[in-house]
Amino acid sequence: MGTPGTATDRRALATAALAACPDHLLLVTRDGQILDGQRSLDGPDLPGLRAGLSGDSLQSAFDRADAALLVELVAQALDSDDIVEGEIGGDSSPLHAVDVRIAAAGTDRALVLLRDISRLRIAERALRDERSASHHAGLALAVEQSPVGVMITDAEGRIEHVNPRFSETTGFAAHEVIGHTPRVISSGTHPPEFYRGIWTTLQSGGTWRGEICNRRKNGTLFWAAMSASPVLDGTGQLRHFVAVIEDITDRRLARQQHAMILRAALDGFWILDGATHIVEANDAYGRLSLYSPDELPGRCAEELVAAEDIERLRAGLARAAADGADRFEVRHRRRDGTLFDAEMGVQYTDMYGGRYACFVADVTERNRVSHLLETANMELEARVDERTRALVQANAQLRLSEFSLEHAPVGAVWADRDGRLLRANAVAARILERDAGALNDCRVADLDVSPAARDRWIAHRTAGRSGQARTFEANWQRRDGDTVPVEIAARWMEFDGQDYWIAFIQDLTERRLAQRQQLRAQRLESIGTLAGGVAHDLNNMIAPIVMGIETLGDNPAVDRETLETMATSARHAQDVLRQLLTFARGRDGERMPVSLTGLIDELEAMVRHTFPKRIAFTRSGSATRDFVMGNATQLHQVLLNLCVNARDAMKKGGSLTLAVDDVAPEALAGDVAGALAQTYLAIRVEDTGDGIPPEVLDRIFDPFFTTKGPDLGTGLGLSTALGIVRSHGGALRVSSTPGTGTAFTVYLPAVDPSSVS
Repeated sequence: MGTPGTATDRRALATAALAACPDHLLLVTRDGQILDGQRSLDGPDLPGLRAGLSGDSLQSAFDRADAALLVELVAQALDSDDIVEGEIGGDSSPLHAVDVRIAAAGTDRALVLLRDISRLRIAERALRDERSASHHAGLALAVEQSPVGVMITDAEGRIEHVNPRFSETTGFAAHEVIGHTPRVISSGTHPPEFYRGIWTTLQSGGTWRGEICNRRKNGTLFWAAMSASPVLDGTGQLRHFVAVIEDITDRRLARQQHAMILRAALDGFWILDGATHIVEANDAYGRLSLYSPDELPGRCAEELVAAEDIERLRAGLARAAADGADRFEVRHRRRDGTLFDAEMGVQYTDMYGGRYACFVADVTERNRVSHLLETANMELEARVDERTRALVQANAQLRLSEFSLEHAPVGAVWADRDGRLLRANAVAARILERDAGALNDCRVADLDVSPAARDRWIAHRTAGRSGQARTFEANWQRRDGDTVPVEIAARWMEFDGQDYWIAFIQDLTERRLAQRQQLRAQRLESIGTLAGGVAHDLNNMIAPIVMGIETLGDNPAVDRETLETMATSARHAQDVLRQLLTFARGRDGERMPVSLTGLIDELEAMVRHTFPKRIAFTRSGSATRDFVMGNATQLHQVLLNLCVNARDAMKKGGSLTLAVDDVAPEALAGDVAGALAQTYLAIRVEDTGDGIPPEVLDRIFDPFFTTKGPDLGTGLGLSTALGIVRSHGGALRVSSTPGTGTAFTVYLPAVDPSSVS
């Protein structure tokens, strides 16, 4: 359903129309005093118009004869309250031809629109000179190259020639109109007497000038400024008629928009000079302030503002002078001393010594409604929780103002009684990932893909205007087909004599994610408690194993290398159990410089003795540093976990590679805060196994996520490894190609052990 444009829209329209106007504008009094003016941005300077505008008179700005004609035309426009047309400057030379349009802008002032039609007059004169044989060739060339359309007929009115511009303007090729009368482009919008008047003028030997609505070949209409004249031969016999046609559709539309804006303005309007004195004020401001518009010019703007708001007015005008525009609110004082709230939009130009164009809109009622709305919201907040408060507030704002609908903090939609969406705000469009305009083609029941959606909609519609708001959850479909969980607070209401369904929508995605994260944290907390007990018991079980290994060391029949591997593994197991106890008690392990070479040496010995022989182990890398600051047991746990995962991915054998390289800190700027101020080492664990599918790759670091069977993995290995690496100020990245292999890279800050105490 449509709504009327706001005051801001009307001011924007006025500004755009003035900027696009191709004509020069003057605001003059009955006696010829120029109050203000604007030169066309696109058009050339008018011949005969001197530099001065505001503050001058028509007599000083134009030649004497032209000024006298302009004053006479202004008086005619003011007396008739109609648009008066005329022309100045064209009698002496076509180079000074100016078309004049004057409309009343009050009882004692008028708006004068001036348009340079010198080119049109030049074309007319050039065509009339066709009677001279000596100029025939030059005139023919001028006609063909003329920037305006030219049509030549015989004495009976049948078209004999048209130039290329005529064809471009009308869409008719020359062969399509030659032999026809000008009725071929007639629009039929003018009454018959209009066309008879043109023909009568031409047959009597006169020249007809005016604006005429014609029709193009494709059926569209266009307005043209036309000048038609008879052409006589040397004996005075009528031989031809010549018409010059210029397309002025855009100009005419701009003039009409100017007239509409000036006459239909609902907001008050000032023009202030550089000293903030009123130069011009419109009737709308007179109605707001109870002053006659004639009483306002010359007054200081500060006289019309509440004394307490004068500084605010000065500050707003200063910002406009500095930035070109500003918007602010001040209270204005009426003639009877009463005050009203006003929103002022100010545009500044440094022309004419500095001018301010000020739009003044009475916002007293808007502020009163805003105050009532604020009071109502405070009462609602005492009865409902925070989220319901926001929804009810948005609902109240929706009924009071379309502006509130667009700026509600939650999604909001309007639907008719049949469920067809009439309007949706930006938040609703963002939740559904659709354009707000595209939602107008949807129905509420079609957006909701919940199993009971249609039955719920029918029941809600049947309930009608019960006065009760209903809150429920649903799954709404986005443009790409995905669904989003939403909570909807909806009710029926009557507005403007019609029943409407208003709903406020809250995206539940983040809330449900937070709930899942909370449950996960609770599970981890429980696991931590359980891990403490398990670690204590396992440590008691491993202690005899360590003692047994030490006892076996005295037996010369035992393989020393195997025994050392078992001892190292047992010690690492004890370290891991201590780390597990540290995790359960909430304490970090001890940090010291750790040699990656030594760490990988231990890992290599364990891999070569425990991994299947079908898996080949290699080392590589070109690192210039060897030490990182960290906990050796934790880092061993990270690398061992990555190696075990690589082993499990190579069930048929393959190659496992550990490499240590230097890395530029810029490569980690997106992952680690302050990475540019650190030096890093990269530890790459690469296998040639099955690889990780793309749909799984984004989830491998989630706690409890595993692709192994329930008895083969807990889903905590990679999650724990990522936590350890991040706690060391590093980053963990993965790249994988299904069927080719996977590479995990651990980035850790490098240290110089000699600089660490």
